[in-house]
Amino acid sequence: MQLTDVDCEPVGEFHGKMAVTMRSFAPEICDAVWQYTGHFPNCHGAPLGKNNATELGIKELDADMHGRPFEVPAGTDRLYWACGITPSIVAQQAELPFMISYTPGHAMITDIPTESLYVETGDAATSSTP
Repeated sequence: MQLTDVDCEPVGEFHGKMAVTMRSFAPEICDAVWQYTGHFPNCHGAPLGKNNATELGIKELDADMHGRPFEVPAGTDRLYWACGITPSIVAQQAELPFMISYTPGHAMITDIPTESLYVETGDAATSSTP
């Protein structure tokens, strides 16, 4: 997870910066990854961008938001998705008296089948080519 300089849409006392998750892929499969994930907008959906850390305002390219370094294989492209930790960050900034959240790797599990979340999308929304 990496914190960006992108402001979330404020709602009442809730406001803050968006966090993203980065995954690296071989360039030849980036379009396929983009297209596949674009069919699930009610999950993480398509990436927010490819190799656009500067545009997102990510300060440290090779470290997470806690300063822990990570390696990205040479010759791969970085795809960035909106991260589910963003609402928790925003809620913490609102200093709520009580909040239910999750720990990374321990997200809520439901009985909603992934297939039921599939949405047909247009080609323009499912391409990593700017």
